[in-house]
Order: sequence, then structure tokens, then C-alpha cells
Amino acid sequence: ANLLWIAEEALCASLPEGWTEHTDAAGNAFYYNAGSGVSSWEHPLDEYYRSLFLKLKKILIDNRAASKVNESALALQCAL
Repeated sequence: ANLLWIAEEALCASLPEGWTEHTDAAGNAFYYNAGSGVSSWEHPLDEYYRSLFLKLKKILIDNRAASKVNESALALQCAL
């Protein structure tokens, strides 16, 4: 399955409420939350999308493994 949609969605994600984007003297983007005083080089939702990707990837891998086990069991049953 194609998980590219996660990266596409992450690239287009709006900033959460309270966050603003800024640029440092070297031209690098960073993010700042005035309410908490937190600043970050990463978009505030990067971790969410990274975690989503890893969870869905694991589900896909587990489903493929389960499918292979089922195929093997079916082949054994048919051979009997």
C-alpha cells in the first residue's frame, strides 16, 4: 500500500493554534508558540505524522505476515 499521502498531508499541514513560523538570520525556518514559549526547528505536527506513518507501516507489515501465514496454512490443508 502507498503511504505517500501521509507525507503529502504533512507538507500541507497548517500550523496548530498558537504556533507561528519565523526565519532566522541564515534563512532557516523555525516555529514558535507564544503561549508556551517553545520554539522548534521542526513543524509542530512532524512528530504526529512520523508516528502515524510508523503505526500504519507496522499494520501493513503485520497484515502481510498474517496473510503469508494464512496462505501457508491453506497450502498445507490442500496438500493433505
